[in-house]
Amino acid sequence: MVSNRPLPQSESAERWHRTRRWLYGAIAVCSVLALLGMATFDVVGTLYSYTRGAGGTVSAFVDLCIVASFALIAVLAVYSHDLSREVARRREAEGTAVQLALFDPLTGLPNRRNFLQTFDWWLETAEREGTRVSLVVLDLDRFRAVNDLHGHTGGDAFLQEVAKRLRRVVRAPHFVSRLGADEFAILILGGEGADLVRTVRRLLKETRRPVRIGEADVILTASIGIAIFPRDGTSRELLLQRADLSMSRAKAAGRNTYASFDPEIDSEIRFRLSLEADLPKALKSGAIVPYFQPFVDLSTGAMVGFEVLARWHHPEHGMLGGETFIPLAEEIGLIDPLFGHILKAACSEAMLWDRPLRIAVNASPLQLGERRLVETVIACLEESGLPAERLEIEITENSLVHDFPLALEIVTALKSVGVSISLDDFGTGYSNLRHLNELAIDKIKIDKSFIMRRGEGEVTQTVVDLVVALGHSLGLKVTAEGVETLSDALWLKERGCDFGQGYLFSEAIPPGDVPALLAAADPATGIGPQ
Repeated sequence: MVSNRPLPQSESAERWHRTRRWLYGAIAVCSVLALLGMATFDVVGTLYSYTRGAGGTVSAFVDLCIVASFALIAVLAVYSHDLSREVARRREAEGTAVQLALFDPLTGLPNRRNFLQTFDWWLETAEREGTRVSLVVLDLDRFRAVNDLHGHTGGDAFLQEVAKRLRRVVRAPHFVSRLGADEFAILILGGEGADLVRTVRRLLKETRRPVRIGEADVILTASIGIAIFPRDGTSRELLLQRADLSMSRAKAAGRNTYASFDPEIDSEIRFRLSLEADLPKALKSGAIVPYFQPFVDLSTGAMVGFEVLARWHHPEHGMLGGETFIPLAEEIGLIDPLFGHILKAACSEAMLWDRPLRIAVNASPLQLGERRLVETVIACLEESGLPAERLEIEITENSLVHDFPLALEIVTALKSVGVSISLDDFGTGYSNLRHLNELAIDKIKIDKSFIMRRGEGEVTQTVVDLVVALGHSLGLKVTAEGVETLSDALWLKERGCDFGQGYLFSEAIPPGDVPALLAAADPATGIGPQ
Protein backbone atom coordinates (compact mmCIF):
# COMPACT_ATOMS: atom_id res chain seq x y z
CA MET A 1 0.00 0.00 0.00
CA VAL A 2 1.25 3.52 -0.67
CA SER A 3 0.37 6.53 1.43
CA ASN A 4 0.14 9.20 -1.25
CA ARG A 5 -2.88 9.92 -3.39
CA PRO A 6 -3.79 12.72 -5.90
CA LEU A 7 -5.04 15.84 -4.21
CA PRO A 8 -8.73 16.47 -4.94
CA GLN A 9 -9.71 19.28 -7.28
CA SER A 10 -12.77 21.47 -6.96
CA GLU A 11 -15.65 21.40 -9.46
CA SER A 12 -14.90 24.99 -10.47
CA ALA A 13 -11.34 23.97 -11.34
CA GLU A 14 -12.60 21.10 -13.47
CA ARG A 15 -15.02 23.43 -15.29
CA TRP A 16 -12.14 25.82 -15.95
CA HIS A 17 -10.02 23.00 -17.43
CA ARG A 18 -12.91 22.03 -19.74
CA THR A 19 -13.31 25.67 -20.83
CA ARG A 20 -9.57 25.97 -21.45
CA ARG A 21 -9.53 22.86 -23.64
CA TRP A 22 -12.50 24.22 -25.60
CA LEU A 23 -10.76 27.56 -26.24
CA TYR A 24 -7.58 25.84 -27.40
CA GLY A 25 -9.67 23.75 -29.80
CA ALA A 26 -11.43 26.86 -31.09
CA ILE A 27 -8.09 28.58 -31.78
CA ALA A 28 -6.81 25.56 -33.66
CA VAL A 29 -9.97 25.28 -35.77
CA CYS A 30 -9.93 29.01 -36.62
CA SER A 31 -6.28 28.80 -37.65
CA VAL A 32 -6.92 25.82 -39.93
CA LEU A 33 -9.98 27.51 -41.48
CA ALA A 34 -7.97 30.68 -42.09
CA LEU A 35 -5.23 28.78 -43.90
CA LEU A 36 -7.73 26.78 -45.94
CA GLY A 37 -9.51 30.00 -46.83
CA MET A 38 -6.31 31.59 -48.07
CA ALA A 39 -5.43 28.59 -50.16
CA THR A 40 -8.93 28.40 -51.64
CA PHE A 41 -9.03 32.07 -52.52
CA ASP A 42 -5.59 31.85 -54.11
CA VAL A 43 -6.50 28.86 -56.29
CA VAL A 44 -9.84 30.29 -57.31
CA GLY A 45 -8.28 33.68 -58.03
CA THR A 46 -5.60 32.19 -60.22
CA LEU A 47 -8.08 30.16 -62.28
CA TYR A 48 -10.36 33.10 -62.61
CA SER A 49 -7.52 35.36 -63.79
CA TYR A 50 -6.57 32.91 -66.52
CA THR A 51 -10.07 32.46 -67.76
CA ARG A 52 -11.29 36.04 -67.50
CA GLY A 53 -8.16 38.04 -67.83
CA ALA A 54 -8.92 39.99 -64.61
CA GLY A 55 -5.94 38.88 -62.65
CA GLY A 56 -5.26 42.29 -61.13
CA THR A 57 -8.57 42.61 -59.35
CA VAL A 58 -8.64 39.04 -58.13
CA SER A 59 -5.01 39.20 -57.07
CA ALA A 60 -5.72 42.27 -54.97
CA PHE A 61 -8.69 40.46 -53.39
CA VAL A 62 -6.55 37.42 -52.64
CA ASP A 63 -3.82 39.62 -51.15
CA LEU A 64 -6.42 41.23 -48.92
CA CYS A 65 -7.60 37.81 -47.78
CA ILE A 66 -4.04 36.79 -47.07
CA VAL A 67 -3.40 39.91 -44.99
CA ALA A 68 -6.68 39.40 -43.12
CA SER A 69 -5.81 35.75 -42.44
CA PHE A 70 -2.39 36.61 -41.05
CA ALA A 71 -3.95 39.36 -38.93
CA LEU A 72 -6.42 36.81 -37.56
CA ILE A 73 -3.60 34.41 -36.79
CA ALA A 74 -1.69 37.20 -35.00
CA VAL A 75 -4.75 38.09 -32.94
CA LEU A 76 -5.32 34.44 -32.06
CA ALA A 77 -1.64 34.05 -31.11
CA VAL A 78 -1.80 37.07 -28.77
CA TYR A 79 -5.04 35.78 -27.26
CA SER A 80 -3.48 32.34 -26.87
CA HIS A 81 -0.53 33.88 -25.00
CA ASP A 82 -2.86 35.80 -22.68
CA LEU A 83 -4.86 32.64 -22.21
CA SER A 84 -1.71 30.70 -21.28
CA ARG A 85 -0.85 33.33 -18.67
CA GLU A 86 -4.38 33.13 -17.28
CA VAL A 87 -4.09 29.33 -17.17
CA ALA A 88 -0.83 29.63 -15.21
CA ARG A 89 -2.42 32.14 -12.82
CA ARG A 90 -5.40 29.85 -12.32
CA ARG A 91 -3.11 26.88 -11.66
CA GLU A 92 -1.21 28.88 -9.04
CA ALA A 93 -4.51 29.96 -7.42
CA GLU A 94 -5.74 26.37 -7.43
CA GLY A 95 -2.52 25.23 -5.78
CA THR A 96 -2.89 27.90 -3.09
CA ALA A 97 -6.54 26.94 -2.52
CA VAL A 98 -5.61 23.27 -2.17
CA GLN A 99 -2.81 24.18 0.25
CA LEU A 100 -5.19 26.21 2.41
CA ALA A 101 -7.93 23.59 2.23
CA LEU A 102 -5.79 20.57 3.06
CA PHE A 103 -2.81 21.80 5.11
CA ASP A 104 -2.46 23.51 8.47
CA PRO A 105 -1.09 27.04 7.89
CA LEU A 106 0.78 27.11 11.23
CA THR A 107 2.72 23.83 11.08
CA GLY A 108 2.48 22.92 7.38
CA LEU A 109 1.17 19.48 8.33
CA PRO A 110 -1.90 17.98 6.65
CA ASN A 111 -5.00 19.29 8.44
CA ARG A 112 -8.03 17.45 9.77
CA ARG A 113 -9.85 17.42 6.42
CA ASN A 114 -6.79 16.01 4.69
CA PHE A 115 -6.36 13.43 7.44
CA LEU A 116 -9.97 12.23 7.23
CA GLN A 117 -9.78 11.83 3.44
CA THR A 118 -6.46 10.01 3.67
CA PHE A 119 -7.65 7.79 6.52
CA ASP A 120 -10.73 6.75 4.55
CA TRP A 121 -8.57 5.84 1.57
CA TRP A 122 -6.12 3.89 3.74
CA LEU A 123 -8.95 1.93 5.35
CA GLU A 124 -10.45 1.07 1.96
CA THR A 125 -7.07 -0.12 0.69
CA ALA A 126 -6.30 -2.04 3.88
CA GLU A 127 -9.65 -3.82 3.75
CA ARG A 128 -9.12 -4.74 0.12
CA GLU A 129 -5.55 -5.96 0.64
CA GLY A 130 -6.06 -7.51 4.07
CA THR A 131 -3.45 -5.33 5.80
CA ARG A 132 -3.39 -3.41 9.11
CA VAL A 133 -3.42 0.31 9.85
CA SER A 134 -2.47 1.78 13.21
CA LEU A 135 -4.02 5.07 14.30
CA VAL A 136 -1.95 7.00 16.85
CA VAL A 137 -3.50 10.08 18.50
CA LEU A 138 -1.02 12.35 20.33
CA ASP A 139 -2.16 15.11 22.68
CA LEU A 140 0.21 17.50 24.45
CA ASP A 141 -0.13 17.54 28.25
CA ARG A 142 -0.97 20.88 29.90
CA PHE A 143 -0.34 22.86 26.70
CA ARG A 144 -2.64 25.61 28.01
CA ALA A 145 0.10 26.59 30.45
CA VAL A 146 2.42 27.45 27.54
CA ASN A 147 -0.11 29.92 26.14
CA ASP A 148 -0.74 31.35 29.61
CA LEU A 149 2.94 31.88 30.38
CA HIS A 150 4.39 32.71 26.94
CA GLY A 151 1.39 34.01 25.02
CA HIS A 152 -0.08 32.62 21.82
CA THR A 153 3.08 33.53 19.91
CA GLY A 154 5.07 31.28 22.22
CA GLY A 155 2.42 28.58 21.95
CA ASP A 156 2.55 28.74 18.14
CA ALA A 157 6.34 28.45 18.17
CA PHE A 158 6.08 25.40 20.43
CA LEU A 159 3.59 23.70 18.08
CA GLN A 160 5.78 24.41 15.06
CA GLU A 161 8.77 22.80 16.75
CA VAL A 162 6.72 19.77 17.79
CA ALA A 163 5.49 19.39 14.21
CA LYS A 164 9.08 19.38 12.92
CA ARG A 165 10.00 16.64 15.39
CA LEU A 166 6.99 14.53 14.47
CA ARG A 167 7.97 14.77 10.80
CA ARG A 168 11.44 13.47 11.64
CA VAL A 169 9.97 10.46 13.42
CA VAL A 170 7.09 9.72 11.02
CA ARG A 171 8.41 9.35 7.49
CA ALA A 172 6.79 8.08 4.28
CA PRO A 173 4.94 5.88 3.70
CA HIS A 174 3.45 6.78 7.08
CA PHE A 175 1.35 9.90 7.60
CA VAL A 176 1.32 12.65 10.27
CA SER A 177 -1.25 15.45 10.60
CA ARG A 178 -2.49 18.11 12.98
CA LEU A 179 -6.12 17.62 13.97
CA GLY A 180 -6.36 20.93 15.78
CA ALA A 181 -5.10 22.83 18.85
CA ASP A 182 -2.49 20.56 20.48
CA GLU A 183 -3.69 17.26 19.03
CA PHE A 184 -1.96 15.30 16.27
CA ALA A 185 -2.90 12.11 14.42
CA ILE A 186 -0.50 9.62 12.87
CA LEU A 187 -1.25 6.74 10.51
CA ILE A 188 1.22 3.86 10.46
CA LEU A 189 1.13 1.06 7.93
CA GLY A 190 0.99 -2.33 9.60
CA GLY A 191 2.21 -0.94 12.88
CA GLU A 192 1.76 -3.71 15.36
CA GLY A 193 4.13 -5.18 17.92
CA ALA A 194 7.68 -4.02 18.56
CA ASP A 195 7.88 -1.62 15.60
CA LEU A 196 4.79 0.29 16.71
CA VAL A 197 5.99 0.48 20.32
CA ARG A 198 9.39 1.71 19.14
CA THR A 199 7.79 4.47 17.07
CA VAL A 200 5.47 5.57 19.87
CA ARG A 201 8.33 5.73 22.37
CA ARG A 202 10.31 7.88 19.95
CA LEU A 203 7.32 10.21 19.65
CA LEU A 204 7.13 10.57 23.45
CA LYS A 205 10.88 11.12 23.69
CA GLU A 206 10.93 13.80 20.98
CA THR A 207 7.95 15.60 22.46
CA ARG A 208 9.42 15.96 25.95
CA ARG A 209 12.73 17.41 24.77
CA PRO A 210 12.98 21.10 25.79
CA VAL A 211 11.73 23.73 23.34
CA ARG A 212 13.38 27.14 23.46
CA ILE A 213 10.86 29.98 23.67
CA GLY A 214 12.51 33.34 24.18
CA GLU A 215 14.84 32.90 27.14
CA ALA A 216 13.04 29.86 28.56
CA ASP A 217 13.37 26.14 27.94
CA VAL A 218 9.82 24.79 27.93
CA ILE A 219 9.26 21.10 28.60
CA LEU A 220 5.94 19.38 27.96
CA THR A 221 5.02 15.74 27.74
CA ALA A 222 2.43 14.00 25.59
CA SER A 223 -0.20 11.32 26.03
CA ILE A 224 -0.78 8.85 23.20
CA GLY A 225 -3.73 6.62 22.37
CA ILE A 226 -3.59 3.76 19.86
CA ALA A 227 -6.30 1.95 17.89
CA ILE A 228 -5.57 -0.65 15.19
CA PHE A 229 -7.61 -1.60 12.11
CA PRO A 230 -9.28 -4.11 11.97
CA ARG A 231 -8.64 -5.35 15.52
CA ASP A 232 -10.19 -2.36 17.31
CA GLY A 233 -12.73 -1.37 14.67
CA THR A 234 -13.35 -1.13 10.95
CA SER A 235 -14.83 2.36 10.57
CA ARG A 236 -13.06 5.68 10.74
CA GLU A 237 -15.38 7.04 13.43
CA LEU A 238 -15.01 4.01 15.70
CA LEU A 239 -11.23 3.92 15.42
CA LEU A 240 -10.96 7.65 16.18
CA GLN A 241 -13.24 7.24 19.17
CA ARG A 242 -11.25 4.33 20.54
CA ALA A 243 -7.90 6.03 19.98
CA ASP A 244 -9.26 9.03 21.92
CA LEU A 245 -10.43 6.72 24.70
CA SER A 246 -6.97 5.19 24.88
CA MET A 247 -5.35 8.62 24.96
CA SER A 248 -7.63 9.63 27.86
CA ARG A 249 -6.53 6.50 29.70
CA ALA A 250 -2.89 7.48 29.16
CA LYS A 251 -3.59 10.89 30.70
CA ALA A 252 -5.40 9.30 33.63
CA ALA A 253 -2.37 7.04 34.17
CA GLY A 254 -0.18 10.07 34.79
CA ARG A 255 0.57 11.39 31.28
CA ASN A 256 3.85 11.04 29.35
CA THR A 257 2.83 7.53 28.31
CA TYR A 258 0.77 5.62 25.76
CA ALA A 259 -2.15 3.23 25.92
CA SER A 260 -3.71 0.86 23.42
CA PHE A 261 -7.43 0.34 23.23
CA ASP A 262 -8.71 -2.13 25.80
CA PRO A 263 -12.41 -3.14 25.60
CA GLU A 264 -12.47 -3.85 29.34
CA ILE A 265 -11.83 -0.23 30.26
CA ASP A 266 -14.10 1.19 27.58
CA SER A 267 -16.94 1.89 30.02
CA GLU A 268 -14.59 3.57 32.51
CA ILE A 269 -13.23 5.95 29.88
CA ARG A 270 -16.70 6.64 28.53
CA PHE A 271 -17.72 7.64 32.05
CA ARG A 272 -14.80 10.05 32.24
CA LEU A 273 -15.52 11.53 28.81
CA SER A 274 -19.17 11.91 29.77
CA LEU A 275 -18.15 13.92 32.82
CA GLU A 276 -15.76 16.00 30.73
CA ALA A 277 -18.57 16.90 28.34
CA ASP A 278 -21.08 17.61 31.13
CA LEU A 279 -18.85 19.58 33.50
CA PRO A 280 -19.11 22.98 31.74
CA LYS A 281 -22.90 22.63 31.59
CA ALA A 282 -23.04 21.65 35.26
CA LEU A 283 -21.19 24.82 36.25
CA LYS A 284 -23.63 26.97 34.29
CA SER A 285 -26.73 25.21 35.59
CA GLY A 286 -25.67 25.17 39.24
CA ALA A 287 -25.66 21.35 39.45
CA ILE A 288 -22.39 21.53 41.42
CA VAL A 289 -23.03 22.78 44.94
CA PRO A 290 -21.12 23.20 48.22
CA TYR A 291 -21.64 20.66 50.98
CA PHE A 292 -20.53 21.39 54.54
CA GLN A 293 -18.71 19.13 56.99
CA PRO A 294 -18.20 20.55 60.51
CA PHE A 295 -14.92 20.64 62.39
CA VAL A 296 -15.08 20.63 66.16
CA ASP A 297 -13.01 21.93 69.05
CA LEU A 298 -11.87 18.67 70.68
CA SER A 299 -11.36 20.29 74.09
CA THR A 300 -14.95 21.62 74.35
CA GLY A 301 -16.91 19.78 71.68
CA ALA A 302 -18.07 23.10 70.24
CA MET A 303 -18.58 23.41 66.50
CA VAL A 304 -16.20 26.07 65.17
CA GLY A 305 -16.63 25.90 61.41
CA PHE A 306 -17.19 23.88 58.27
CA GLU A 307 -15.02 22.54 55.49
CA VAL A 308 -16.62 23.16 52.11
CA LEU A 309 -16.73 20.13 49.80
CA ALA A 310 -17.96 20.18 46.20
CA ARG A 311 -20.76 17.80 45.20
CA TRP A 312 -22.24 17.26 41.75
CA HIS A 313 -25.84 16.17 41.29
CA HIS A 314 -25.34 14.38 37.96
CA PRO A 315 -28.58 13.47 36.17
CA GLU A 316 -27.22 10.12 34.98
CA HIS A 317 -24.53 9.11 37.49
CA GLY A 318 -26.11 10.42 40.69
CA MET A 319 -24.22 12.23 43.45
CA LEU A 320 -20.51 12.62 42.69
CA GLY A 321 -17.82 13.63 45.17
CA GLY A 322 -15.11 16.15 44.37
CA GLU A 323 -12.47 13.44 44.06
CA THR A 324 -14.29 12.26 40.92
CA PHE A 325 -14.46 15.51 38.97
CA ILE A 326 -12.01 18.03 40.48
CA PRO A 327 -8.92 16.37 38.88
CA LEU A 328 -10.84 16.44 35.60
CA ALA A 329 -11.56 20.16 36.05
CA GLU A 330 -7.84 20.73 36.55
CA GLU A 331 -7.03 18.86 33.35
CA ILE A 332 -9.50 20.68 31.10
CA GLY A 333 -8.89 24.17 32.47
CA LEU A 334 -12.07 24.58 34.51
CA ILE A 335 -10.61 24.60 38.01
CA ASP A 336 -10.72 28.40 38.29
CA PRO A 337 -14.44 28.76 37.46
CA LEU A 338 -15.23 25.71 39.61
CA PHE A 339 -13.38 27.17 42.60
CA GLY A 340 -15.02 30.56 42.12
CA HIS A 341 -18.46 29.00 41.84
CA ILE A 342 -18.08 26.91 45.01
CA LEU A 343 -16.47 29.74 47.01
CA LYS A 344 -19.14 32.26 46.05
CA ALA A 345 -21.98 29.86 46.91
CA ALA A 346 -20.36 28.86 50.22
CA CYS A 347 -19.78 32.47 51.28
CA SER A 348 -23.39 33.35 50.49
CA GLU A 349 -24.65 30.38 52.50
CA ALA A 350 -22.44 31.24 55.48
CA MET A 351 -23.97 34.72 55.61
CA LEU A 352 -27.37 33.10 56.29
CA TRP A 353 -26.27 31.25 59.44
CA ASP A 354 -27.15 32.54 62.89
CA ARG A 355 -23.57 32.04 64.08
CA PRO A 356 -20.40 33.58 62.62
CA LEU A 357 -18.70 30.22 62.01
CA ARG A 358 -15.70 29.88 59.72
CA ILE A 359 -15.66 28.11 56.38
CA ALA A 360 -12.60 26.39 54.86
CA VAL A 361 -12.35 26.05 51.07
CA ASN A 362 -9.73 23.99 49.23
CA ALA A 363 -7.60 25.65 46.55
CA SER A 364 -6.14 23.52 43.78
CA PRO A 365 -2.34 23.24 43.55
CA LEU A 366 -2.64 24.77 40.07
CA GLN A 367 -4.14 27.92 41.55
CA LEU A 368 -1.08 28.52 43.74
CA GLY A 369 0.69 29.20 40.47
CA GLU A 370 -1.77 31.89 39.33
CA ARG A 371 -2.17 35.33 40.90
CA ARG A 372 -5.83 35.54 39.95
CA LEU A 373 -6.62 33.29 42.93
CA VAL A 374 -6.33 36.38 45.14
CA GLU A 375 -8.65 38.36 42.87
CA THR A 376 -11.23 35.56 42.90
CA VAL A 377 -11.21 35.32 46.70
CA ILE A 378 -11.52 39.07 47.22
CA ALA A 379 -14.33 39.33 44.65
CA CYS A 380 -16.34 36.54 46.35
CA LEU A 381 -15.90 38.13 49.77
CA GLU A 382 -17.02 41.53 48.52
CA GLU A 383 -20.01 40.16 46.63
CA SER A 384 -21.25 37.98 49.49
CA GLY A 385 -20.38 40.35 52.31
CA LEU A 386 -18.62 37.60 54.30
CA PRO A 387 -15.88 38.99 56.54
CA ALA A 388 -12.44 37.80 55.48
CA GLU A 389 -11.79 36.58 59.04
CA ARG A 390 -14.43 33.89 58.52
CA LEU A 391 -12.71 32.41 55.48
CA GLU A 392 -9.92 29.87 55.49
CA ILE A 393 -8.16 28.72 52.31
CA GLU A 394 -6.69 25.23 52.42
CA ILE A 395 -3.61 24.49 50.33
CA THR A 396 -1.68 21.25 49.95
CA GLU A 397 2.00 20.64 50.58
CA ASN A 398 2.68 19.66 46.98
CA SER A 399 1.33 22.98 45.69
CA LEU A 400 4.36 24.70 47.26
CA VAL A 401 6.98 22.69 45.39
CA HIS A 402 6.79 24.02 41.83
CA ASP A 403 7.08 27.78 42.43
CA PHE A 404 7.51 28.59 46.10
CA PRO A 405 8.20 32.34 45.62
CA LEU A 406 4.92 32.76 43.71
CA ALA A 407 3.04 30.67 46.27
CA LEU A 408 4.52 32.85 49.01
CA GLU A 409 3.37 35.98 47.18
CA ILE A 410 -0.18 34.64 46.83
CA VAL A 411 -0.44 33.46 50.43
CA THR A 412 0.90 36.79 51.68
CA ALA A 413 -1.69 38.67 49.63
CA LEU A 414 -4.51 36.53 51.04
CA LYS A 415 -3.24 36.99 54.59
CA SER A 416 -3.06 40.74 54.09
CA VAL A 417 -6.85 40.94 53.58
CA GLY A 418 -7.56 38.81 56.65
CA VAL A 419 -7.98 35.32 55.14
CA SER A 420 -6.51 32.40 57.11
CA ILE A 421 -4.36 29.71 55.52
CA SER A 422 -4.22 26.06 56.49
CA LEU A 423 -1.88 23.38 55.16
CA ASP A 424 -3.97 20.35 54.21
CA ASP A 425 -2.92 16.66 54.31
CA PHE A 426 0.19 17.48 56.31
CA GLY A 427 2.73 14.68 56.31
CA THR A 428 1.89 13.32 52.87
CA GLY A 429 3.80 15.79 50.67
CA TYR A 430 7.04 17.72 50.47
CA SER A 431 6.67 20.67 52.79
CA ASN A 432 9.39 21.55 55.30
CA LEU A 433 9.96 23.88 58.23
CA ARG A 434 10.94 26.67 55.87
CA HIS A 435 7.50 26.52 54.23
CA LEU A 436 5.73 26.59 57.57
CA ASN A 437 7.81 29.51 58.78
CA GLU A 438 7.89 31.74 55.69
CA LEU A 439 4.25 31.23 54.68
CA ALA A 440 2.87 32.20 58.09
CA ILE A 441 0.43 29.27 58.03
CA ASP A 442 -2.37 29.46 60.62
CA LYS A 443 -3.24 25.77 60.82
CA ILE A 444 -1.99 22.36 59.75
CA LYS A 445 -4.27 19.38 59.09
CA ILE A 446 -3.15 15.84 59.84
CA ASP A 447 -4.09 13.56 56.97
CA LYS A 448 -6.79 11.03 57.76
CA SER A 449 -4.51 8.13 56.78
CA PHE A 450 -2.59 8.60 60.05
CA ILE A 451 -5.80 8.43 62.09
CA MET A 452 -6.97 5.32 60.27
CA ARG A 453 -3.64 3.57 61.01
CA ARG A 454 -3.30 4.67 64.62
CA GLY A 455 -3.86 1.15 65.93
CA GLU A 456 -1.21 -0.43 63.72
CA GLY A 457 1.74 0.45 65.87
CA GLU A 458 3.67 3.05 67.78
CA VAL A 459 5.18 4.67 64.67
CA THR A 460 1.90 6.26 63.63
CA GLN A 461 1.22 7.49 67.15
CA THR A 462 4.71 8.97 67.30
CA VAL A 463 4.19 10.79 63.99
CA VAL A 464 0.91 12.32 65.21
CA ASP A 465 2.55 13.37 68.48
CA LEU A 466 5.41 15.00 66.56
CA VAL A 467 3.08 16.86 64.18
CA VAL A 468 0.99 18.20 67.05
CA ALA A 469 4.10 19.26 68.97
CA LEU A 470 5.60 20.87 65.86
CA GLY A 471 2.44 22.79 65.11
CA HIS A 472 2.10 24.12 68.65
CA SER A 473 5.79 25.06 68.82
CA LEU A 474 5.24 27.23 65.74
CA GLY A 475 2.08 28.74 67.15
CA LEU A 476 -0.20 26.83 64.76
CA LYS A 477 -3.52 25.12 65.41
CA VAL A 478 -3.76 21.45 64.46
CA THR A 479 -6.79 19.72 62.93
CA ALA A 480 -7.14 15.96 62.45
CA GLU A 481 -9.21 14.59 59.57
CA GLY A 482 -10.90 11.20 59.49
CA VAL A 483 -12.28 11.19 63.04
CA GLU A 484 -14.85 8.41 62.80
CA THR A 485 -15.17 7.04 66.33
CA LEU A 486 -15.34 8.44 69.84
CA SER A 487 -12.13 6.55 70.52
CA ASP A 488 -10.42 8.49 67.71
CA ALA A 489 -11.58 11.79 69.16
CA LEU A 490 -10.48 11.00 72.72
CA TRP A 491 -7.11 9.69 71.50
CA LEU A 492 -6.48 12.94 69.58
CA LYS A 493 -7.69 15.06 72.48
CA GLU A 494 -5.21 13.36 74.80
CA ARG A 495 -2.40 14.30 72.41
CA GLY A 496 -3.38 17.94 72.39
CA CYS A 497 -4.89 18.06 68.89
CA ASP A 498 -7.05 21.20 68.68
CA PHE A 499 -9.78 20.29 66.18
CA GLY A 500 -11.33 17.17 64.72
CA GLN A 501 -13.30 16.53 61.56
CA GLY A 502 -15.01 13.35 60.42
CA TYR A 503 -18.09 11.15 60.38
CA LEU A 504 -18.20 11.02 64.18
CA PHE A 505 -19.49 14.57 64.15
CA SER A 506 -21.28 14.64 60.80
CA GLU A 507 -20.89 13.70 57.20
CA ALA A 508 -20.84 16.46 54.60
CA ILE A 509 -24.37 17.88 54.40
CA PRO A 510 -26.18 20.06 51.84
CA PRO A 511 -26.65 23.77 52.54
CA GLY A 512 -30.29 23.32 53.51
CA ASP A 513 -29.38 20.98 56.39
CA VAL A 514 -26.86 23.28 58.05
CA PRO A 515 -29.39 25.40 60.00
CA ALA A 516 -30.88 22.25 61.58
CA LEU A 517 -27.41 21.01 62.57
CA LEU A 518 -26.61 24.37 64.12
CA ALA A 519 -29.91 24.41 66.00
CA ALA A 520 -29.31 20.92 67.41
CA ALA A 521 -25.76 21.70 68.57
CA ASP A 522 -25.28 23.65 71.77
CA PRO A 523 -23.06 26.68 71.02
CA ALA A 524 -20.92 25.90 74.06
CA THR A 525 -20.75 22.10 74.16
CA GLY A 526 -21.55 21.46 70.49
CA ILE A 527 -21.51 17.93 69.15
CA GLY A 528 -18.07 16.74 70.16
CA PRO A 529 -16.78 14.50 72.96
CA GLN A 530 -16.80 15.84 76.51
